[in-house]
Amino acid sequence: MPTIRVTTTNLAANATAFPLSGSQYEYLPFNARVEFAVIASAAGIDVTVYSGSDVLQQSGPATVKATPPVYPDDFLLDDVAMAGERLNVVLRETAGAATTDIETVVKITPL
Repeated sequence: MPTIRVTTTNLAANATAFPLSGSQYEYLPFNARVEFAVIASAAGIDVTVYSGSDVLQQSGPATVKATPPVYPDDFLLDDVAMAGERLNVVLRETAGAATTDIETVVKITPL
């Protein structure tokens, strides 16, 4: 079962990042259940998550904690996506201060 794990470091104040961009599984090659976790080391990160045409979270907060994501506790977003659909996570810093260490993890289970 594939997993995408990306750590975004040094997100500048008021900046936007797309951590799944360019990933091998950005566009799913098969039907799959996808589960997302986004963990930030500090508050002020808005997260929007798309699974194909489904918006799973729009400008919601990232989970804030100092440890890596724990399965299943931190995987709050879950969807079934079809082959060819795009997985997308948008991180936006809103506190006006640079943030380090935002970990995005996508667990992909082929169906």
